[in-house]
Amino acid sequence: MAPAVWELQVWLLFASRTVQTIMRMAMGPLLVYICTEFECSATAKGSTLSAFSFGYFSTQVVGGIFGDRASARALIMSSHLLAGVILMCTPEVVHSFGLNGLWAATVFLGFLQGPLFPASIAYLSKWLPDSERSWASTMLDSGITVGSLIVMPLSGWLASLLGWRVAFRLYGMISVLFATAWQSCSADDPSNCKLLSSSELEMLRQNVGRLSKPQSGSEGASKPQNLQAFLQSMLSLLSHRDVWALFLAHAAFNFGVYFQNSWSALYYKEALELLPEEAWLDFILPHLANLLVKVWIAKHVFSWLRYCNAALLTCRRFFTVMGFIGAAISFGRLVLAHGSGHARFCSTACFTVAMAFVGLHPSGFKANYMDITLHNGGLLSGLGNTLASIASFLGPLAVGALLSHSKAWPLIFTMVALVNLLSAVIFGNFSSVDPVDATEPGSPKLPNKAD
Repeated sequence: MAPAVWELQVWLLFASRTVQTIMRMAMGPLLVYICTEFECSATAKGSTLSAFSFGYFSTQVVGGIFGDRASARALIMSSHLLAGVILMCTPEVVHSFGLNGLWAATVFLGFLQGPLFPASIAYLSKWLPDSERSWASTMLDSGITVGSLIVMPLSGWLASLLGWRVAFRLYGMISVLFATAWQSCSADDPSNCKLLSSSELEMLRQNVGRLSKPQSGSEGASKPQNLQAFLQSMLSLLSHRDVWALFLAHAAFNFGVYFQNSWSALYYKEALELLPEEAWLDFILPHLANLLVKVWIAKHVFSWLRYCNAALLTCRRFFTVMGFIGAAISFGRLVLAHGSGHARFCSTACFTVAMAFVGLHPSGFKANYMDITLHNGGLLSGLGNTLASIASFLGPLAVGALLSHSKAWPLIFTMVALVNLLSAVIFGNFSSVDPVDATEPGSPKLPNKAD
């Protein structure tokens, strides 16, 4: 049976997240080969790996606002198209300007991809039945895992056989092709989708709390109409501690996950003396475990918790707290594994367990973005992902600075573990699932979902 049209939109965004991840994560393994051609210091490596996040966090909020108030569909298409072109041109930029050109191209790539996360949330807000948030969040996050599964081993193989320049061009072409497919199959509003039947449109109007219904007069005017009202609305969102608990969870998540994805290839090369093409299985196993937890284990655990009458807030906190604690324990164990006689086996096992626990977050804080706002999904996710991207930017710089220390890797693993533990405490105590903008004019009266 063909999927419903609203399900097709989720699958399209899954593909978007997969392609986005391929372009973003390619730098980690490819940098190993680039640095055999160009002399790279530890500081230069850290600067290059943080360059994407430097561009990425600069367009999050603007992207979220545009997605909420204009066309999330057009924004997603344009981001993929232009990012693909930049990636295809990166080898020529490096040829002309060296590592400085690589840094600049990567910053611009991040700048173009920055709007994708908030635009995806804004886009889904009109397509997603409220009961499907955990599933949709898991699918979008699974796109990151699938993209990582593809790019981590493939980049090493491509670079060793055909060169790193070919890898950049291939990944850019994939993004351009996706932009074409997205433009053909997506629609900003279900009411304007030619693929949607009248019965499915009515179902969405009944089950999507954020989908505007036909109204007359001034009813339903829920969005700010001028700059002053908009700023007041944004300040109101930021006055809630549960919003900040969500933001901090997202920042800690990015700090840990992008450390592992960005630095693991260099860690295996420098600490374990394994090239990316030799450690391909070590790169695959963590993401396989992550995907298994996301698409199978988390789903059954969530169903069991709801069967036991656990409140939605309890579920969100359970998944997030367990995700952070499990990752913290794994990174703590990495401190002991480093330099041991079985360093490769222990390192891969710890990375795999850490990524498995990370797979719980789509049913936790990531789905929480759709719980706590009715009208500002793009703005809120843009603000949250900006802070998370700042963490992604600062992380590689901190790691690059610490690598000059004789015991750098144990210090780095300890730092990541402590960040995870702190975030578990904060989200476990201060998060919420009640919409913070439910009192805006025109908002429907909703029951307290924490109970």
